[in-house]
Amino acid sequence: MAWRCGHGHGTDEDASEHPVVHFTFNKEDIKAVKRLTGRRLISLDDYFSHFIPRISGGKQGTTPVHMLSHRECGHLSCTDLMEPKEITTYWPMTLTISHDIDASTSGSSISYGKTFDIDNRGYRYVEYKRVGRVIHHATQQHYTAQVQIGEDVYEYDDMKNMGRLMKSTNPNLLDEPGNGTVYYVYVRTSDQSVV
Repeated sequence: MAWRCGHGHGTDEDASEHPVVHFTFNKEDIKAVKRLTGRRLISLDDYFSHFIPRISGGKQGTTPVHMLSHRECGHLSCTDLMEPKEITTYWPMTLTISHDIDASTSGSSISYGKTFDIDNRGYRYVEYKRVGRVIHHATQQHYTAQVQIGEDVYEYDDMKNMGRLMKSTNPNLLDEPGNGTVYYVYVRTSDQSVV
């Protein structure tokens, strides 16, 4: 993030050395994207192309980075305040997105496609491909997984099939709703990781 004062002085802060790879949606951002797109069901492309980077803390539990408090310039003899001027987002190689259909209505407003692109005003794209999902079955306190390998989908349940992968008879299994909390796993397919 680049901070600048009115006289052009500035400082740059590097991104976290440990990027967040488990992502949970922000309900206010979902509402904003729905207003912007005019759609009730938004895609991951829609959401992440309008993504608002946040830090922990604030009234809502997080604060959008562009709304951080101004700070003193720090340049010798400058009394101006600095504000965020440029925000860069570094996207991880693997991104896990949680979707709890029991705990939120916001998740049901988002479609989880096979791929999605993060557009930065049309000139840089970060691309992701869905490779699977993990489902937490709360009533059984049990996890299962579904993984895409090539064109085939495999299911994993350590309590069935002696804990081995089993090829699904449904090639569209990952497109169907999951029961309980679902963690979708996407892998970045683009060399581009910054927008």
